[in-house]
Amino acid sequence: MSIEEVSIEDTDPVSEPRPALLFDLEHVAIDGRQIAFDVVKTVFADRDVAVTPPLFVRYCLDAPVATYTEALLRALDKPRLSAAKLAGEIAQGVRLTLSGGNIALRKGCAGLIDSAEQRGMAIGAISFLGADLAEQVFKKAGFDAEKIVLHAIDEDAGHSLRSQAWAELARKVGTPPGMCVALAADSATCRAALVSGVRCSAVPDVYSTYQDFGGVDYVFEEMSPDILDDLCALTRG
Repeated sequence: MSIEEVSIEDTDPVSEPRPALLFDLEHVAIDGRQIAFDVVKTVFADRDVAVTPPLFVRYCLDAPVATYTEALLRALDKPRLSAAKLAGEIAQGVRLTLSGGNIALRKGCAGLIDSAEQRGMAIGAISFLGADLAEQVFKKAGFDAEKIVLHAIDEDAGHSLRSQAWAELARKVGTPPGMCVALAADSATCRAALVSGVRCSAVPDVYSTYQDFGGVDYVFEEMSPDILDDLCALTRG
């Protein structure tokens, strides 16, 4: 029996990794923080307690629902209210808002992603909503799983797991971390991306705009195709 020889010319060349644009699904693609504030404000108002934007900014940006609910109750001196019950109502309210009805993208997000796709970049979205809810939000936002890779972990994941999640998203899109650029809306998420080896820029929302974004390459006021040249330059080192 003869052994058929395979010519090198007949084999597929190893594809070069593409530069990648990665983004935070619930805070860059959509205004999830505004949704959370509206729910928190309503839940507390039902108990005749006012939660103001400054209180929300101080206690609710970088913590899970259960943690920031307890912190709010301490700050408001409301020890008789059940933190567990309030946290449950807030989590349910956010989930219902995100899973029901249409979800609008933040200004400029669609144009930026479309331009990145046209340039041949790999696209990935990260979420800390948990897999089931993240997939619902992903679909309602109008994203195509054939074009954008989604990687989701749970909200209560610590900083090290969030950093690992950015690295895992880079792996899923097939791009080394050093050739990826991430967009995040708050300093904690930016730090997690940077620790993973991914370059990061910020597009703060109205609640995170005053945070310290030390370590990021750019802080953009809004998204548009106009910022893509700057982002692409970061993927070239």
